Amino acid sequence: MQKIGRNDPCWCGSGHKYKNCHMDFDVKLSEYRHKGSKVPSHAMIKNPEQIAAIRESAKINVSVLDYVAEHICAGISTEQIDLWVYEQTTHRGGIPAPLNYEGFPKSVCTSVNDQVCHGIPSADVILKDGDIINVDVSTIYKGYYSDSSRMFCIGEVSPEKKRLVEVTKQAIEEGLKQVRPWGHLGDMGQAINDYATANGYTVVREIGGHGVGLEFHEDPWVSFVSKKVLQYAVILLGFGLNLQTVISVGSSSLPIIISTISTSLIVAYILAKVINIPTKIATLIGVGSSICGGSAIAATAPVIDAHDDEIAQAISVIFLFNVIAALIFPTLGDMLNFSNKGFALFAGTAVNDTSSVTAAASAWDSIHNTGTQVLDSATIVKLTRTLAIIPITLFLAVYNSKKNSNTKNFSLKKIFPMFIVYFILASIITTICNYFIEVGIITENISMIINNIFSFLKHLSKFFIIMAMVAIGLNTNIKKLILSGAKPLTLGFCCWLAISLVSIGLQKILGIF
Repeated sequence: MQKIGRNDPCWCGSGHKYKNCHMDFDVKLSEYRHKGSKVPSHAMIKNPEQIAAIRESAKINVSVLDYVAEHICAGISTEQIDLWVYEQTTHRGGIPAPLNYEGFPKSVCTSVNDQVCHGIPSADVILKDGDIINVDVSTIYKGYYSDSSRMFCIGEVSPEKKRLVEVTKQAIEEGLKQVRPWGHLGDMGQAINDYATANGYTVVREIGGHGVGLEFHEDPWVSFVSKKVLQYAVILLGFGLNLQTVISVGSSSLPIIISTISTSLIVAYILAKVINIPTKIATLIGVGSSICGGSAIAATAPVIDAHDDEIAQAISVIFLFNVIAALIFPTLGDMLNFSNKGFALFAGTAVNDTSSVTAAASAWDSIHNTGTQVLDSATIVKLTRTLAIIPITLFLAVYNSKKNSNTKNFSLKKIFPMFIVYFILASIITTICNYFIEVGIITENISMIINNIFSFLKHLSKFFIIMAMVAIGLNTNIKKLILSGAKPLTLGFCCWLAISLVSIGLQKILGIF
């Protein structure tokens, strides 16, 4: 963007001089950007004249909802609500924004009872006593958009429905408390999520809020999915780690594990500087490649405050090379004349994600008729790598905090990622229980129950990761991901290649294969 002079017209189109309009704003915006925050583009910023026009549109929008509130009752159809909205909006000089928008046939969205949103009005849908209905009105006035909805209880509703409506309304109020100049958008979604979950509810992950003004659906997208879901996934991951087994069996692979992890992080750091990759994406790809793919990214993302598109990009890169590794590594292992132990080490250190490690090791076992020998060893090596989540996330938490704040005011307690503590505790619980089972302190029936619980928690961890990643995917700009994907793919490939070469080289030096 061409630099604007102090006395030039401001970029916002207000007609005022830059120094008297958005110059101070841009200085502060730059400060936030340098601190690592994701800041809005100029295209998202509205000037005072635009804000005033949007406010006039919003007045019409609210008055239409007020009219609906006065007349809605049992016995009417949602088609009638649509007619009211059309008549009242046009009477006030506005245009119903949903009408013919991407093929939508009506002037309003009416969602009854368990319908989440965007319900289409119909003469066949008659409101009954005890129903709840969301009426979502959107207005265009002189080219400016506004959008709001209201929930209505029809007659006497059940206590369950009444509480749902009340909690939802208060959740919105809690979110609005976070709306302030220079606040963070994620704080609003987090407040809504926290209030909903504290009251025993969950948020709809496929849907979020959005900006309005010059278009119907503008940036920013407001996600109500908490990044804490990723943290919960990491905690539950700890129930798959038997520290005793990892230490006893995995210790022999430590030199290779440490070397491959170090190599990946160093390569990621250097290449991020050389080919100019954003720090957070480079960090996520580096830890994902070196430790345990999606799980490491899940653990690291909240610590470095990574954005959804950055997480999605890192996951995509890691997934691609996971698939490639699972397909070609068994053949490559044969070409290099790996022993069973050698291939287990290779798969456990050079493949990112646990599922891909097990896929490659299982393929080797099938080809060489070795039962689950290689699979068991590779999995232990992989779990040993997983422990590196702990020191790396702690380091990143400290580094990120000192980088973005005054060092004098630095507090480890405030920035410490507590979910890592719970991850360790989960691992310790698993270890203790497995020890009691091995020595016969716990009966066979109770042992079976414990193992089933641990198995369920491990599967739940995977479910949480998938759920969070799906939500992130729904919030990802695919076009942007593709256009900006060349450099991250290059970084991911270089990390993957470097890890593979180091693993092979060290095994050769140590005489393992």
